[in-house]
Amino acid sequence: MQWFGYKPFAPICDIEPHVETPIGEPCLWCEEPIGPDANGFMAELQTPIGMVIRPWHHECYLRMLVGGVNHQQRRCACFGGDLPSDPPEMTIHEAAIAAAALYNETEGSSL
Repeated sequence: MQWFGYKPFAPICDIEPHVETPIGEPCLWCEEPIGPDANGFMAELQTPIGMVIRPWHHECYLRMLVGGVNHQQRRCACFGGDLPSDPPEMTIHEAAIAAAALYNETEGSSL
């Protein structure tokens, strides 16, 4: 896995190669364009036409791993609740930023 961005933002940055920020390319999770100040990862994916490399915002990648805010708070259907994993009033990227912030706050780590 490669990473992009303006500073090392996770332990993986110490061991994986840094690449140029793919400004304007859509994030694999939220589909919002990668901005010039974004941090994230490049993921290799197998598609019907072959391997492609797509960027992920680091918040979107972490959201994919740990779940949304309501999931982390055990208020979604996975835990018997009635809330969606992400707050519906947020964009997909906003919800990923909130989920990453909650995870980093409660787990005391960063990715």
